[in-house]
Amino acid sequence: MLYEGLKVLKTMMVTAALSATLVVGADAAELKGGIVDTGTLNFRSAPSESAPIIDKLYNGYRVCILDVDENGWASISINGNPGYVSAEYLDVLDVMDVNGGGAKVTASALNVRSYPSTDSAVLTTLPQGTVATITGINKGWFQVTYNGVQGYVSPDYIEIVPLQQQAASEPGASSVTSDVISYAKQFIGTPYVYGGSTPSGFDCSGFTSYVYKHFGISLPHSSSAQYSSLAKVSRDQLKAGDLVFFTNGGSGIGHVGIYVGNNQFIHSPSSGRTVCIDTMSSGYYASHYVGAGRVF
Repeated sequence: MLYEGLKVLKTMMVTAALSATLVVGADAAELKGGIVDTGTLNFRSAPSESAPIIDKLYNGYRVCILDVDENGWASISINGNPGYVSAEYLDVLDVMDVNGGGAKVTASALNVRSYPSTDSAVLTTLPQGTVATITGINKGWFQVTYNGVQGYVSPDYIEIVPLQQQAASEPGASSVTSDVISYAKQFIGTPYVYGGSTPSGFDCSGFTSYVYKHFGISLPHSSSAQYSSLAKVSRDQLKAGDLVFFTNGGSGIGHVGIYVGNNQFIHSPSSGRTVCIDTMSSGYYASHYVGAGRVF
């Protein structure tokens, strides 16, 4: 009896919370995310236990919640396909205001597409751990922007996070380091130029030295020299504003960028690319990471 009473209470609380914050329709400005909180959950074609089962969702599966009716049925969308599940078995994510929220990639890589469909063109691919800005929703897909690219990602492979998981919210970040990150981000999109150290084009160490020169700090125009000149910082003690260093395939230092928090750094990568933010938690830069140095 106690168990049944707790289930009823949970249903009432979830339904009430969702009904108070959700609005009807796929074009709503504010939506919610949910995580399946049971072994298996039937995904049905209509809000009824007698409706056909489209699919089965398993514990931990993420969904987009479009609406919750008075009977506790959640209208959701999975990979663009609408359907219904019982809201009783969903844990609502705390952060899911679409405009300004963050979409953190949970897969090893996630395609950003031109339209909310797997048949549309791939605009770019985000590595695991990347946080893109959510700007809307269409057919159950999230519209996001990242490094100037705007497109759509499937909600199946993202975690909703506060977008402020960057410099200002990083432990130990000061107003000065926040200013450094903000200043560095002004140059996103600037082309890579070998030996470049001006806004017309940067190489990696030219970019870091230019940014810190703006704050009265002189750094040598060489990634290895920058590494040698700074006090070393362990990876678990990284703070926004630290310089992070990588090899270029050899044993020495060959690349440098500025840590912005959340396992991400801003840098001028290589010929043919532009200043951007990349992840250090997976992919090339995870395997080529050497160490970090603290500027101040």
